[in-house]
Amino acid sequence: MAQALQKYGFTVIHKQDLEQDAMEQAIDDFEQRISKNGISLFYYAGHGLQIKGNNYLIPIKSKIEKQRHVRYRAVNAQEIIDMMTDAGGRVNIVILDACRNNPFRGFSRTTRSGLAAIHAPQGIIVSYATAPGKTADDGPRRNGLYTESLLKAIETPGLPIERVFKETATKVEQASRGRQVPWVSSSLTGKDFCFTPCSSKPTVNVSRLLRMCERHYKAGRLISGQAGNALACYKEVLKKDPMNVKAVAGIEKIEARYVSWIRRALDRGQTDLAKRYLASLRLVNPDSPHIPEFDAPLQPDRDRDRDGVADSQDKCPDNTSAELSQGVDKRGCPLDRDQDGVADYRDSCLGTSAGVSVKQNGCPVPKTTVSKPSSSRYRDNGDGTVTDNRTGLIWMKNASCYGGLRWKEVMQWVAKLEHGQCGLRDGSRAGMWRLPTIDEWKAMVDKRYKNPALSNAAGTGHWEEGDAFSDVPTGRARYCSSSKYSSSSMWYMDINSGNVNKSRYLLDVWAVRDGH
Repeated sequence: MAQALQKYGFTVIHKQDLEQDAMEQAIDDFEQRISKNGISLFYYAGHGLQIKGNNYLIPIKSKIEKQRHVRYRAVNAQEIIDMMTDAGGRVNIVILDACRNNPFRGFSRTTRSGLAAIHAPQGIIVSYATAPGKTADDGPRRNGLYTESLLKAIETPGLPIERVFKETATKVEQASRGRQVPWVSSSLTGKDFCFTPCSSKPTVNVSRLLRMCERHYKAGRLISGQAGNALACYKEVLKKDPMNVKAVAGIEKIEARYVSWIRRALDRGQTDLAKRYLASLRLVNPDSPHIPEFDAPLQPDRDRDRDGVADSQDKCPDNTSAELSQGVDKRGCPLDRDQDGVADYRDSCLGTSAGVSVKQNGCPVPKTTVSKPSSSRYRDNGDGTVTDNRTGLIWMKNASCYGGLRWKEVMQWVAKLEHGQCGLRDGSRAGMWRLPTIDEWKAMVDKRYKNPALSNAAGTGHWEEGDAFSDVPTGRARYCSSSKYSSSSMWYMDINSGNVNKSRYLLDVWAVRDGH
């Protein structure tokens, strides 16, 4: 692939068998090369997996033992797409030959096969080796079936990029006898891009039909109407011009409208209406990645963890067998009969009196007499919080309780954080926790250390698990702050390096509250 791209004039950054740091550096180098109004192409072949609708590219030698490790020890494909979009290139091409089986069997039940669908933003075309949710074989050749077919299609004179991917899909489907069908999402507009000089052959003129489709859409005739509808109209365009970008984008607009309507209906408690919209969404795109998201709340009798509490009423719908071992309360959460914030299944001192501070095992915290302020950097308060003795701020002990959210979602989540969540047993109430400012983050980290940039409790060495914080990522992790950069983005702390940057995309949460 590198040789083919060099042949057609691309400046190629070719890297192979990269560990995480090297992969991150290669992506940073790629970002520096992207030029405004230029053409950029990102190609990845290797292992990939999806978790909760996010796609991750897996570096070699990744120590991924639990699902929560993925976002710190792999690369989120969406971040690459966002990076290319922000750079303002005219044509951005993303090729993911990464639809392999999940290599981490330990949490295979919590992941779906293959990769999740990515709906390309404007100026992007994304091609998968196979359809979303499906897997592709590596094959016996140097290149997999998909890449081998793609290289042949690239060499065909005069083909626009959309036709290149269509020809590739046709060859792969034939060679695999229908077991593997590549998939494309495109929002390219304007002048065609071809690897070789574009053909001068006239294209099918469907502009009049497209105008009719748009009239149907604006009139709200999305999937039905006596005089026709937008969905049928856009499909008619695709029959005449299978790679028509406007028709593909039109169908994606219809899908997005139904998705927003379903969410609004669910927010208002209009279940029957949401079900009707969901049925329409299935007609528009049976493979929509949003369908599983809506199936759960619209199946009130479903009980994923089999605790006897339907998911629609279950505040803890994903209990493990250990969490179920001592029973659940009416909310579906592990029993905590003495109300000390430690569930019975891990409480070594059941029956602790109300109001008594307890340790993580549910036993009372020994009373101590403090003669003078601690000289250590951090103090574990034994209640799911840690005090920074230098600033007086109180941080969550668990650094990986929640993440993968956009900024507004983060703000909403932190505002509701309270005692009983994320291991907190500090008596805190909703509204007490907040996001740290970027200056508070700068005071928190210790740039003498890397992976993470954090000292131990004494302040004399590098952080280790449980001293005083737990589950601090040892790979790349971006923690959001409350400090705005613009109306749609904020400053964040890269705990890996101790450096700050700005972003509007998926971030992790490490909440703080003021000391007393």
